[in-house]
Amino acid sequence: MEMVEIEEVVVVEEQQGARRRRASRTGGLIGLGLSAFGAAALAACSGGASGHPLAVTLNSFKITADQSTVPAGKLTINATNLAAVNHELVLVRTHTPVDQLPVDSKGEASEDGKVGEVEQFSGPNKTKKETFTLKPGHYVLFCNLPTHYQQGMHVALTVQ
Repeated sequence: MEMVEIEEVVVVEEQQGARRRRASRTGGLIGLGLSAFGAAALAACSGGASGHPLAVTLNSFKITADQSTVPAGKLTINATNLAAVNHELVLVRTHTPVDQLPVDSKGEASEDGKVGEVEQFSGPNKTKKETFTLKPGHYVLFCNLPTHYQQGMHVALTVQ
């Protein structure tokens, strides 16, 4: 759409010298208006994508969350890796207690009931953000790199 307007302005410039300035200004204002509209639309979309915030900290074989209970619906997890090693954050809905998920021979916990994850990322002091839609229930957040779950990298979350 903007390209058509630019072509129209160019045609006006070539055919009508005196009218060129007025057409250029109008095109500029239209472009500015469209840019402002686009920015507002993008802000509205990104605001709608985020949900109730939950800060989660991953450190040397420990995970902490700033809340243990959150409302059902959209949840935006801000996961910060404080450690110098890689971590990830898997989110599963389960009735199993936080420290009793089945573990396979590779040292990885079962991801049955997986809702999503914050994919593996390095630290220290790096943060990744993901938004999930959660139903009421019991959830476990854990790092599922080999043996990390077994070493205590898990935390329970209740969604009401």
